[in-house]
Amino acid sequence: MEIDNILTDETVLLELGERLSKRRLLLGLKQTELANKSGVSRSTVERVENGHSVQLTNLIRLLRGLEMISRLDLLIPASQTSPIELLKYKGKERKRASSKSNLLLLSPSENKGRPFTWGDSKSDGEDQS
Repeated sequence: MEIDNILTDETVLLELGERLSKRRLLLGLKQTELANKSGVSRSTVERVENGHSVQLTNLIRLLRGLEMISRLDLLIPASQTSPIELLKYKGKERKRASSKSNLLLLSPSENKGRPFTWGDSKSDGEDQS
């Protein structure tokens, strides 16, 4: 099964549990052996494999025990700052996202080149109706 956005959380958890179970079996590990190798309880291994939610740290430990931890780089790749962004922010890394309401504060020259969407124009007191 391909995991995509239309699946429910429960379905995704079941699919992940099944995949982790198959990996464990491929490595020839019993649930108890994987639990010991990972530093979690056997019931945690059982919960994951049955599609139940677990703490993220326990999932990381299980991935390490299943020799899959490096695959997290594929899941969430490190972000790369483009040279243009470096120039724009003068070498400083962004710490938060801009709010859409900040677009209303931009001068017309700063707003040039941005696509128009409703609510972008500044109100100058004139009746818009």
